[in-house]
Amino acid sequence: MSGSSENLFDHALRPVTTENIYKNLDRGVSLNVYAAKDKGMDRMLEDLEQAARRHQTAVEVIHLTMRYFVDKFEEFGKQLYPKLGLKEQATPSGSLESAIDTTFTQQNKKCWIFLEEFDALLDNPEIDAGFDNPFYGYLNILKQHPSVSLLCATEKIIKSYTYYTKTENAAGNIETKQHGSSPLVFSEKKELLALKEYEISQELKRRIAPLNTWMESWQIDRLVQGVGSTHSSWLLLQHSIGVIEEEREGLKVLDTKAFETWWNTSEADWKKNYAPSLERKVLAKQKEAGKLRRLFIGVLAIFIGKQSSEKAVAKVKVKLWQKLTGGAIVGGGSLWLAFQEYIKEFIEGLLK
Repeated sequence: MSGSSENLFDHALRPVTTENIYKNLDRGVSLNVYAAKDKGMDRMLEDLEQAARRHQTAVEVIHLTMRYFVDKFEEFGKQLYPKLGLKEQATPSGSLESAIDTTFTQQNKKCWIFLEEFDALLDNPEIDAGFDNPFYGYLNILKQHPSVSLLCATEKIIKSYTYYTKTENAAGNIETKQHGSSPLVFSEKKELLALKEYEISQELKRRIAPLNTWMESWQIDRLVQGVGSTHSSWLLLQHSIGVIEEEREGLKVLDTKAFETWWNTSEADWKKNYAPSLERKVLAKQKEAGKLRRLFIGVLAIFIGKQSSEKAVAKVKVKLWQKLTGGAIVGGGSLWLAFQEYIKEFIEGLLK
């Protein structure tokens, strides 16, 4: 790895974590990097790409976001395989290894493949049939090749997901099979943790320079503390930077009380209009609902056999709610109302 560590990662949101992942990639190690959506995974991958561009002339980064290809395997192949030296979209493993050797190894080049939002393919029975066992076999070949480093970015550690494949049975029908765990095994795993206060402070100084022209040091400290205490600190940090850029000429003159009022107002505005809302948290549970689909079909069938459809629906709603949230129902709450809207279509579909 060329260049000093300080210069190589001075652009990074998480310089220490970015350096650690970078060094693994540089050694040819493949990784599963995982974090909740509001932790800044997209920024981490951008920082890695930028470091590679600045200091690694002999590395090619292929960055694909998998949610765009869930039902478009052919398009995924068009985006990936030609960059590996392949013309076909489905090739024997020997051809894949040979192509990588020709494209990278013999040219003394490295290839880093970032598959962002890889979990769009996991816990998901509705994926394109092309994402089958041979697909995972190709990924394992890539993962093990000395010239390639594969990074799969997910929200949870990859081994916690269920994966699905589709096959054609003897009658010519497509069957979906559920498998207990992913066939991709990573010896190196890295979780992106909440931003540290020094990371927040450095990002502010990078994005708003010179920061001390617009804010007093105690104001900066208060802002860093406020952002750092929030679960979605990366999202709030971005929002705060935008607000500062709009109002910075008026911030430095604020006394402690006035600045506190400004911060509280800005944070409240973010929570109301930009933060991940309770309703969106419910929608984010759709994957978990899909994972439990067979269970609830069985439960619903039992209820319908014994009671009216109306009572069956009500009981299944309660059971599904408790399974997803682990909590009790609070009538009239925004989370419960959003859930009602979401689950209505799901239940009606089962009753058809």
